Amino acid sequence: MCEKIRRILVGLTRKDALMRIKTYSVSEINRYINRLLEGDPILNALSVRGEISNFKLHSSGHAYFNLKDETGKIPCVMFKSSFDHVLFSPTEGSSVIARGHITVYEREGRYQLLIHSLEEEGAGDLHMRFLKLKETLKTEGYFEESRKQPIENVTRVGVVTSATGAALQDFLSVLRRRNPMVEVVVYPSAVQGSDAPYSIAEGIVYFNKKKSVDAIVITRGGGSIEELWAFNERVVADAIFDSRLPVMSAVGHEVDFTIADFVADRRAPTPTAAAELISESKATLKRQLDEAKNTLGKSLKSRLNEAKLNLSIHQPQRLGRALTNHINQLKLSLDNDYDRHVQKMTNRLVDARRDVESIAGTLRYQNPNSVLEKGYAIIKDHHKVIDTIESLSLNKIVTVVMKDGHRQAKVVKEESDE
Repeated sequence: MCEKIRRILVGLTRKDALMRIKTYSVSEINRYINRLLEGDPILNALSVRGEISNFKLHSSGHAYFNLKDETGKIPCVMFKSSFDHVLFSPTEGSSVIARGHITVYEREGRYQLLIHSLEEEGAGDLHMRFLKLKETLKTEGYFEESRKQPIENVTRVGVVTSATGAALQDFLSVLRRRNPMVEVVVYPSAVQGSDAPYSIAEGIVYFNKKKSVDAIVITRGGGSIEELWAFNERVVADAIFDSRLPVMSAVGHEVDFTIADFVADRRAPTPTAAAELISESKATLKRQLDEAKNTLGKSLKSRLNEAKLNLSIHQPQRLGRALTNHINQLKLSLDNDYDRHVQKMTNRLVDARRDVESIAGTLRYQNPNSVLEKGYAIIKDHHKVIDTIESLSLNKIVTVVMKDGHRQAKVVKEESDE
């Protein structure tokens, strides 16, 4: 009897507990899990080694890919503000070390690694050499803006690059289109390998001795940190620093940064961009800069006032984390919406092309000339088609049209079908 009473009481306790469980929405659960992950000390500061797969650089500048090893993978996202500082060009199969933290994309309820920095595995020693030389040159004043010369009113430009590389062709193509009056003098140089740093420096010295150009552009296409290393050597930095002519560095892609970029009087993110900047007038650049400065100043002032107001109401730490998370969610949503609209427009174009092809087929089938291709002929009396035997009287002159031309004919005999 006591055992029976005990079971009844246990059943009632469990039922009361179930009735007290709160019901949450899907979004609330995803936000709760995200807060748990962001509060974890290990998941909030990770360094992950892996191989890149399914790499996609979105038009927004954000990078999406997976990091994988022999038995698993992690979806990753790297926003443009961080990806712009990557010192190499990530590709499918690249072995990398990624640093960031785990977060939840609340819209889809999946976790991902939000990456803040990315480097090639095995390129760590080169990167340390890069940072060491960069710090040394900065201390010696190589990067001071006060020593840099303006690049303006260029009518003749000297280009130090490979004479057979794609970078030179891209540069020349854009320059001819924007301003064909700018004359180009090319100094053929190695841009990769142990001799490349000295070859590049000799090209800069050559143009300074000749004094035959208004500015110098050193350039090459993109590549890994090893392939771009010639532009990270001190001999190149010294040649740029000592140049009496202004020097523009246009090395690799937009995400590639070299020592030459920091020492040069101006950096162009790509060879194509260098041609655009060389051919643009000072007045245009100054106007664009003033407009951007005014817009940025107003925007920053407005955001600063809004932030001050929010900080006075909320706890700074919680507010900062909430704002960062909200911005990240918006970035991801914008990329997904963009991809969906692009696919929708592509499908519409395919449907329209199919309709046009169907109409063209119908027109070809109904074309009277298609009958002639089958071996038939059309008989005309002047421009009128004869379609009955009664219209063909004896001695009547008619025109017989066939697929390869026409002839006149005369009815010489009448025969009955009987």
